[in-house]
Amino acid sequence: MTTAGRMTRVSPDLYADAERVVDSTHRSIRQQLEHWTRVGRNMDTFAGRGLRRVHAALEGRLPSEQLTADESALFDAEVDARIEELLPVTDMSATTAGPMMQGLATQTADGQESLVYSLPDGRTVTVTVTGQAR
Repeated sequence: MTTAGRMTRVSPDLYADAERVVDSTHRSIRQQLEHWTRVGRNMDTFAGRGLRRVHAALEGRLPSEQLTADESALFDAEVDARIEELLPVTDMSATTAGPMMQGLATQTADGQESLVYSLPDGRTVTVTVTGQAR
């Protein structure tokens, strides 16, 4: 996106999301991305006490169950955004042995058409995907 000689990159999924809604919003992709940016900025700037409560819940200082319905919607949106930001740079294989993952089966893709299941007992099962689902 170029504005006043400045360029920034956006993630492919965010670009695709904007592309999907431009017809219904009657904006260009650039205008839609700018709109979402302004909405987020305004929420951060003007939400006041409610946003402080959401940030407190995100930081673990307030139980999320104590948020109002509107605050919970903001909380969920912020969690989703943080997951989308961190997922591409987080080595999930290094975190599966951590205390939060103990006792849970996990599934990861190895990037080579295989799924790797890590079982709670420490075993792993690799399933190779062949062909395409029809």
